Amino acid sequence: MSNKYKLGDKMVKQFLTIKSLKKHIYSYGFEIEGYKISSNALRWLEKERSRLNNLMKYENELYNSDYKLIGGIDEVGRGPLAGPVVAGCVILPKQSFIPDIDDSKKLSESKRELLSEIIKKKCDFIWYWHNRQ
Repeated sequence: MSNKYKLGDKMVKQFLTIKSLKKHIYSYGFEIEGYKISSNALRWLEKERSRLNNLMKYENELYNSDYKLIGGIDEVGRGPLAGPVVAGCVILPKQSFIPDIDDSKKLSESKRELLSEIIKKKCDFIWYWHNRQ
């Protein structure tokens, strides 16, 4: 599929739907100049920006208090008494925008795997720990 199409007399880049806009942002960030974006995709983008701003409320307060690095943490497992646990910490660049990022327990397995690869590519720092039982 070509990444350009004809709009009147002008060749412009690909028309972006919600799905293709997400894929583009995952790969290239917000380099969307020249792209035609569907009205549904624009509405989704505004809702997603708002959702992520709410998720980042505390991070933004810390950045405004001159903190330079802020890590997001998560864990999975049943706890040290019931079985293995894996914990991790990631520091993303300030003002990162990764669509669909959320608590891992709210995501499907396929979405977790996709976002895991994107986060690994975009992060400044990643650390994890696993208690072996």
